[in-house]
Amino acid sequence: MSTAVACLTNIETPFIFQGKWGAKMRFFSVLIVWLSATAMAIGQDEPLPDSVTTPYLAYEAAVEAGDDQAAAESSEQAWRAGRDARIAPSILATLAENAGFYARRTGRYDIAEDAFLNAAELNERSNGDAVVRARALRYASDAQLRQGEHRSAFLSSERGVEIIETLPASPAAETEAALAHAYMSSSRWARGQYQNAGFHGERAMQAARRAGIQTAPVFGVAAFQAGAYYSYEDRPLEAAYWMTVARTLLSQGGGDSDLSDAAEAWGSMERAELNADQRAELFERLLADNVYKSVDESEVEANAFVAVEGFVDTVVIERRPPAYPRDAAWAGVEGIALMRFDVNEEGRPENVEVVYSIPYREFGEEGVRTVRRWRYEPATQDGVPIVRRGVTTRLDYQLAD
Repeated sequence: MSTAVACLTNIETPFIFQGKWGAKMRFFSVLIVWLSATAMAIGQDEPLPDSVTTPYLAYEAAVEAGDDQAAAESSEQAWRAGRDARIAPSILATLAENAGFYARRTGRYDIAEDAFLNAAELNERSNGDAVVRARALRYASDAQLRQGEHRSAFLSSERGVEIIETLPASPAAETEAALAHAYMSSSRWARGQYQNAGFHGERAMQAARRAGIQTAPVFGVAAFQAGAYYSYEDRPLEAAYWMTVARTLLSQGGGDSDLSDAAEAWGSMERAELNADQRAELFERLLADNVYKSVDESEVEANAFVAVEGFVDTVVIERRPPAYPRDAAWAGVEGIALMRFDVNEEGRPENVEVVYSIPYREFGEEGVRTVRRWRYEPATQDGVPIVRRGVTTRLDYQLAD
């Protein structure tokens, strides 16, 4: 079961810029060889020094050979040599992007952060493409998020969004806005700021729709965070909608299966709060949304508990709140634990499990101890006690003001 913070991990975006990356690499290789042969450079009076061209050509050879580690080392060397030689900012920006991209691919996030921030600065100095600048900031945000630098990650993505907001609407700009909001959502989520995370998660989804993105698990995380926020605000229709969206996106290739399971369980709990008219409204809303046209009515109703004739559901006898984990209380950290369990014929919870616990696993562990102490009047069928399976509940850990 998942007990980790729902942040963006193992994120790649091949549906956006990968083709342009390859084209840029090939173009720049031809350009740099031409520069060396003719002793000319665009925006630069001097030819590029060997300290730049030699590692760059080694970088290109490594890319062609599929050697990411060698590509990372050579691209970093070319970028740093170009910075020392004070070459033209537009060319140095491309070298920085290449270094950042392969540092990111090889898990060297501190180098990726430095390179992408440098690329964004150089892009601005050379009046480069603003969307490319926003993209560099978003990649920097990704690197910062992976290093646990949540505030810096938020600020980098926020700068990217501010750039995008000054541009005319376009699929490329909306895509960058969507991804930047997704990173902003995860950076806030990792700090326990769930309301703010939900706001940016929903903004990420709205921008993704405007960009025409049909499927991407990265936005499944954003939808999950939006759904959790609406659940926390006791708005079950909105929560059920976003959790259904999250499960749909996360269940596609490359999605987090644990988070997908959590979205399914959480969405089921929220759907149980809806009446028939609200469930119909939920289905119509999902159906009307072309991004999620794969959702059908059976999915909306999946795992929703439906009483049959002669059934009487469980009734709470004793349900005490959980104790606050000491370390979390000392740290001033709030959290949520989503629990699932059965109630046996004697009214005792059994098969208690943690579906999802944030931001620490201790919230879920305390949830297990708490739920096991609860007592119910057992469910009955035609007056006979039966096991009530799949009860789902959310425990909120909040500190007093």
